[in-house]
Amino acid sequence: MSIYKGTTLISGKLARQTVTDTSSTSITLANANANTDYHYGTLTSLTVAANDTSDLETTIYFTAGNTIAVSLPATLEYIGSAPSFEPNTSYAISIANNILVSGVVV
Repeated sequence: MSIYKGTTLISGKLARQTVTDTSSTSITLANANANTDYHYGTLTSLTVAANDTSDLETTIYFTAGNTIAVSLPATLEYIGSAPSFEPNTSYAISIANNILVSGVVV
């Protein structure tokens, strides 16, 4: 078993990591790690200070609370325009190659 950026290499493939925190209402990711799924509950604040620029995908799932403030790295590019987040709505954010796409989860 080899380790690559905190991810286990299994049979030549990188195993996807999952981080789950459904009790916090405010999340700050110092770095959104590539090849990782982040699952959060209802948030009033989400800050992503930095992200891996790998081609391996990072996904962040959360539900916006009655109020929501989202801060993303200024270096990100977007498919479409920069996202806006509405209260009481569930979202998925995907980042790969320093490009972000987001959408509503129904």
